[in-house]
Amino acid sequence: MPGKPFTPSLRTYRSILTVYLLIILFTLPFTRSWMNQIDRLITESVFVEIALAVFFVCFLLTLSIAPSMKRRTFFFFVFLSLTTYFMMRGIKIPIERVHLAEYGVLFFLLLKALPPQSIQRTVLSAFVMACGVGFLEECLQGLFPDRFFSWRDVSLNVAGSAAGVIYFGLYRTLNIKRSSAANLP
Repeated sequence: MPGKPFTPSLRTYRSILTVYLLIILFTLPFTRSWMNQIDRLITESVFVEIALAVFFVCFLLTLSIAPSMKRRTFFFFVFLSLTTYFMMRGIKIPIERVHLAEYGVLFFLLLKALPPQSIQRTVLSAFVMACGVGFLEECLQGLFPDRFFSWRDVSLNVAGSAAGVIYFGLYRTLNIKRSSAANLP
């Protein structure tokens, strides 16, 4: 069926979410050492450029899956990429940059994996769950010898989840404005 965009099912999103959460959980003992090695190998600007490149690759994958992507979606993705780029440039400690992207993505996966309800309730549920996972992750770090609980990291996890809410709100606003303008007589 050419022209029909690929839309994953609720079950697919839940599977992706499960894998994502398992990756977060099982990489806890290694993340700090990996990020320290990355920090020694590359400079601050290169790290941010890599993050932007990852968003661009995700965008290309999205285009390949859904070639009939609407123009507003394209511009929204460009806006999202640039905003994330500048947010990441503002954080000076490289490992802390990961929190924003990690929990923004987690928010979107939770949003898609939750059963359909009112939009406000779904967004609030996804936000609270993402923040809860962030808090739980910080608590679990206390179990590892070279890791520790940090309220700063919890706040960065919440900020990443909040960024996901903001991006979703902007995306939804763009879609509503476009849809209502297209339906005008």
